[in-house]
Amino acid sequence: MDEVIYAYPLYQNVSFRFIAEKHIEYMSEYLKIYKVDVYTFNPSYWGEHKTIFLHPLGYPYTNNKAGFNSAINRNYNLVGFDACDTDLLSEMACEIFSKSKIFVTPSNFSAGVYVKSCEIYNIEPANTIVLPHGIDKDWIEPSYIQTDWLNSLRELKRDKGYTFILYQLPHSGYRKGADIVAKTMRIVQAKIPSAVLLIKSTENRDPYMVKFRDIKHVTIERVLPYKEYIAMYDISDINLLASRGGAFEHNTIEGLSRGKPTIVPRGGCFLEFEGLVEYVDITDNRPIVLPDNPIHIGRGWEADYVDMANKIIEIIEHYEEYVEKYNNIAQIVAKKYDWSKIIRWFLKMLCKNGILNI
Repeated sequence: MDEVIYAYPLYQNVSFRFIAEKHIEYMSEYLKIYKVDVYTFNPSYWGEHKTIFLHPLGYPYTNNKAGFNSAINRNYNLVGFDACDTDLLSEMACEIFSKSKIFVTPSNFSAGVYVKSCEIYNIEPANTIVLPHGIDKDWIEPSYIQTDWLNSLRELKRDKGYTFILYQLPHSGYRKGADIVAKTMRIVQAKIPSAVLLIKSTENRDPYMVKFRDIKHVTIERVLPYKEYIAMYDISDINLLASRGGAFEHNTIEGLSRGKPTIVPRGGCFLEFEGLVEYVDITDNRPIVLPDNPIHIGRGWEADYVDMANKIIEIIEHYEEYVEKYNNIAQIVAKKYDWSKIIRWFLKMLCKNGILNI
């Protein structure tokens, strides 16, 4: 059985970790995988002629050039995973990403930004594989989980007649469009007072949470166990994303897989969900999404909050029609984004490129 060293954030509750762990879960059927922390990974401990997955490839090495050079100069098969959250990468990021044998990124949008950025800096891009995020069987099976917080929200819906609009703000409030959501909900709640924002946050409150002080909302401020996280979608009525940047935005397909009408801006990576989501217009603004970021230095897009509010109101007023539509979409998403199929295809691509032999 082929062996792979998979370096990823073992101890941080970040999307890189959660996606890497899904990769490992499904690859373990075919590979012997050694898990190490990407932020303390020292390639010299492992000898040469190894296959190494670095996920992410960028952040751990922006301030650790020596460690990165060690990783690429020891006859390794280096597979680097990363994302392009804006429309331009820094020259340093392109140099790092292009040292991998294979560069893996989750969308055609992200892959296109990488190639375009390399052209600007006259850097030869690495062979690139677009590996979308997926969903597993837990997302397509009914959920009957009972907890105090879930039951409290169920009671609120039943007793108050609330409609919950789910919005996730784990970090990066500006990139996630928190201010846009606040403006949107002021319009929605003026017309439909029973529309309540359900904010999924973490123990580390994002500074942009202050934007919701005058918005009727309920906040879930912790990392949830996997099945409780899925049940959170079932309590919700609408799945709302307002991100100004991003390479995939995984909670798009999470909400879709639970049959929830999902609203996104018509820009960037979201364009790859055509036919599956409800689009809202974007404005002429092209903001710098992550100021002073060493990797993502470009611009993004910005949802029109008036159009977003009107879309939410329309869905609430015709909810049964949208539920029927999105129950059908859930079945499409379950097939298209099946983790097991995605990973099997990915392993075939790595074999085709001489990285693995399975």
